[in-house]
Amino acid sequence: NDTTYFGGIVGRVANRIGGAQFTLDGTRYKLDANEKNNTLHGGHPGFSDVVWKVAKYKKNGEKPLIVFTYHSFDGEEGFPGDLKVMVTYSLVGKYKL
Repeated sequence: NDTTYFGGIVGRVANRIGGAQFTLDGTRYKLDANEKNNTLHGGHPGFSDVVWKVAKYKKNGEKPLIVFTYHSFDGEEGFPGDLKVMVTYSLVGKYKL
């Protein structure tokens, strides 16, 4: 039941949105309240709790890497707009991220 985000991918936002709502261009958006009445790190499930696709990986050579992608659809957790996200993890030296 760990609620820390050490090493986690946070999103759609990092930090809190008070009252789990915001107004953009005159439209009020109500979000998932996952921390009392606030939205923390994108709501539930946030980017740290969804399944990402492996888009690319390279396991040999000096710089092994893996690239993950995720498509957050319009309305997911109450947020407007489609969002395509890509995260890359790579090793740049012996056992260093």
